Amino acid sequence: MTASLTIDGPSLTRTALILTRTALIEGAQWLKPRVQARGEETDSLRRLPASTLSDIRALGLNRVLQPKRFGGAETDWSTMQEVCAKVASGCGSSGWVLAQYAIHAFLVAGWPVECQEEIWGPDPGAMLSGSLVFPAGRAKRDAGGYRVSGRWPFASGVDGCDWHMCSAMLEPENAGEAPAMIMFMAPKFAYEIIDTWHVIGLRGTGSHDVKLDNAFIPAHRALTVDDTKLGASPGAKFHGSALYRVPPYPNFGFVQGGAAVGIATGMYEVYVAETRSRVAKSSGKALTDFAALQLAVAEAGACIDAARALMASDTAEMMRLAEAGGQPTMEQRTKLRRDGAFASQLCNRAVNRLYALGGGSALYEGSVLNRYFRDSHAANAHITMNWEVNATSFGRVALGLPNDNPAL
Repeated sequence: MTASLTIDGPSLTRTALILTRTALIEGAQWLKPRVQARGEETDSLRRLPASTLSDIRALGLNRVLQPKRFGGAETDWSTMQEVCAKVASGCGSSGWVLAQYAIHAFLVAGWPVECQEEIWGPDPGAMLSGSLVFPAGRAKRDAGGYRVSGRWPFASGVDGCDWHMCSAMLEPENAGEAPAMIMFMAPKFAYEIIDTWHVIGLRGTGSHDVKLDNAFIPAHRALTVDDTKLGASPGAKFHGSALYRVPPYPNFGFVQGGAAVGIATGMYEVYVAETRSRVAKSSGKALTDFAALQLAVAEAGACIDAARALMASDTAEMMRLAEAGGQPTMEQRTKLRRDGAFASQLCNRAVNRLYALGGGSALYEGSVLNRYFRDSHAANAHITMNWEVNATSFGRVALGLPNDNPAL
């Protein structure tokens, strides 16, 4: 793995962690069978087990996009996707939560440096969750900062976090002005976690509600969405890396998309392995001889490969543009959201194709195929995966109409 990790026993020994693309991918590969073995436990707990959280921290997987100045890997989006997909192929919930930790570390890199030092100074491996549902919160200016209240859903992985990123509509200073969309970082002692996550898929993500009640957030722990759009956030100026000039909101579909590819890949691997040794109960004939199953495997594999290739192409182009000092046009931004959603649809198509031929055993809750199926459909319920929403945004702009997504 790396000279900095011991992987001889049931857990990792963390010393001076060396984070490289190779080490992160190898770490994700090491973790995959372990989270797969913990799959039922994760679903039952409705959050990641302490052992999984400990492994993620020890491997530094949550730090794939964290700035090097704070000990992070500062790699790129393609590495983040590969790492999260690898973990998700073992356990969808684990890969999904890891993706949230990774992207929120990336987002914090855009905050004022004082905020980053407050978070990562005491603990460079601090975990971060977030709920970017702006209408769920309200904020108003106060001396030296803001007063923030709200209740936000879908805080994936919040139980294992040190900080949470809330979002709100900022009360305008002048009558007639539109409220600004603004994000806030809150330490764990400042918010309440409300146990709401009783669901059919991605059960282990612990995506509970988070509540703030008139909490004071200092100004250095706030960032407007507008600050993220043109690669000129306070953090981007500080770090100087092209990575932090990438606008996050057009690309969120590639975060969850990495997990979606992993879930579909895991389903494919398990289905193929099981089918190779199965025989039909009615005839005793090997299932591998059935053309319907052969076609399903071919179609599912093609869908997964196409989804992975689409995301890889888009993220590579996004990085090339950032390295050249450019920013995507509005049509390009809506295209990125379109492609992230389409890639996820391809993954769900692969999962559905295989599950339809999984047989009666796949109906049972203890079935691994059943869990992949449920997790895939839960992933596709995310707004960044919603085909209708993201496709129509692209179609509007392509046809000369104004953009309808203010975050872009």
